[in-house]
Amino acid sequence: MRFVEKDRGTAYNLTIKGNTAWEGPQTDTRDETDVTTAGAGTLTAANLFTQKINRDPTGADRTDTTATAALIIAGSPGLPGDGDSFQCWYRNTADADEVALLAGGTGVTVRGDAQVHPGEQVLLSFIRDSSTTVSLY
Repeated sequence: MRFVEKDRGTAYNLTIKGNTAWEGPQTDTRDETDVTTAGAGTLTAANLFTQKINRDPTGADRTDTTATAALIIAGSPGLPGDGDSFQCWYRNTADADEVALLAGGTGVTVRGDAQVHPGEQVLLSFIRDSSTTVSLY
């Protein structure tokens, strides 16, 4: 599942497993994490759990790798069983033509398009496949 939003003020109707639903335009009050590493970055489990990551590739295309599946599963109250999920917004804040590419840490399989172009914001869905693996959509 890939949701692209060009401006930060738009929300989409969707249902997240676990009794959470977003309805129409709203004010987003979640914490944010800024990643400005001039090189490959690491998206820690703590970064992912803020649910909003802003990435400035700082001068060139960059690859950001998620935490390992073990760290994501251990740190997430949203992944107690197989099939459970949580979501996180990831935004490329580049001021030039710099693409952010997402890669999975050990045990994390990236499924689908992993490129985030300047100005794009994507909704990342992390789904627990087993006690040791997670899929990222």
